[in-house]
Amino acid sequence: MDVGPISEFTKAQEIIKKGALKEKVEERAKPEATDTDSVVVSGEAKKVQQLQDDVTLLKCIISELPTIRKDKVMEVREKLRNGFYNQQKVIEEVAERMINDSVV
Repeated sequence: MDVGPISEFTKAQEIIKKGALKEKVEERAKPEATDTDSVVVSGEAKKVQQLQDDVTLLKCIISELPTIRKDKVMEVREKLRNGFYNQQKVIEEVAERMINDSVV
């Protein structure tokens, strides 16, 4: 058996690759059976779309945040200042609720 030089094998591989590549290019260049439309989106439009996506994401995050009722916060602060939560009756009630709600 006579084996040719490696360079001939490499040339054959290149020819095969080029042929396969050419087939792929021709296949992609063929128009599809259906008509197609195309749209070109400008860079500015892409930025606007990204901003809209960011706003939508932020709205979603904000909607999941707990609502803070300023009037209740102020009421609790005042009760803390006045020592309301240091009363034995209040301490027992809080402890009982914690046990019932399995917080502890």
